[in-house]
Amino acid sequence: MPGMTGNRTLEDKYLNGLLAAVEMIRKGCTVCYDLFFEFLLPSRNGIEALGRAYQGAGMRESSRR
Repeated sequence: MPGMTGNRTLEDKYLNGLLAAVEMIRKGCTVCYDLFFEFLLPSRNGIEALGRAYQGAGMRESSRR
């Protein structure tokens, strides 16, 4: 697995999330359940980068929890 995600910067993670968000929006996706993955463990910075990307693309957080 490290070959898939190793040595990626926060900018790389942001851009990956932005691309995924744009693809979902273009295809009419209305709900997203992201199984965010970082090797070895998810980091707060990585998850925040993904959140910024989704927000930047125009995706909204659900009001239902």
